Amino acid sequence: VIVRDGKPAGELPGLVDPDLNDLALRPTEHFTLQTPDGDTLHGARLLPRKITGKHPAIVMVYGGPEAQLVFDVWSPRLMWQHLADRGFVVIQIDNRGSGGQGPAFAQKVHKQLGRLELDDQLAAARYLAKLPFVDPSRIGIYGHSYGGFMAALAMLDPRTNSVFKAGVAGSPVTDWRLYDTGYTERYMETPQSNAAGYEASDLAKKASGLQGKLLITHAMMDENVHYAHTAKLVDALIGANKHFDLLVLPGERHDLRAPNARTYMPERIAAFFANNL
Repeated sequence: VIVRDGKPAGELPGLVDPDLNDLALRPTEHFTLQTPDGDTLHGARLLPRKITGKHPAIVMVYGGPEAQLVFDVWSPRLMWQHLADRGFVVIQIDNRGSGGQGPAFAQKVHKQLGRLELDDQLAAARYLAKLPFVDPSRIGIYGHSYGGFMAALAMLDPRTNSVFKAGVAGSPVTDWRLYDTGYTERYMETPQSNAAGYEASDLAKKASGLQGKLLITHAMMDENVHYAHTAKLVDALIGANKHFDLLVLPGERHDLRAPNARTYMPERIAAFFANNL
């Protein structure tokens, strides 16, 4: 629909996919949170079609510096729609460090990737816990790539204090010393100049802190986040005698290519949360 001066002025014709109509997709709702230092965090949420008692909830996370995921635009968010139809409350926030709010907001995470981002994702979990229709003991977290780093961090870091009962970390960065220097050093500087920052974000060092159920997924041909990241974390979890689940895709890359893999992965993620929340 074309709008001029607040009134419909015309409509561009377009093909309607009958499958989308059958799915009865719904838009997300916008909400905001405030950080202790006065920043506004923008979020989106999708509720089950019917609220009946206390529902489990999932925090969808990316969280990477200068990336914006919450927009006031239509998006089908098919994974969200599926989870909401299975009774989950689904939310996402753009934590400090995200794009869309100016350089000062984005640069707050300089030399300390994971610290403020996790604080803000915890704020999202607390927001969920206060909703009258959410069961605060059944909150999960899911992310891929930088979001995988965040989801794994949320399950390992003592700051979370078991807020998240279950987490899925897809292709997680587990040690910034192993990641692309062109990206990493833009935000973390070098391991020599910021040893404390690299050490604090090394997930293998936090393996003994795992609480709740964790599923790690990773493709062995990942050209973005090398499988060495997951291998290092797996060794550390085994060394700490921690139980976890691992799903490896030998022939896939960072973004899944094969249609069967693109179907299989979301099914496994949804089943993991259904079984553990």
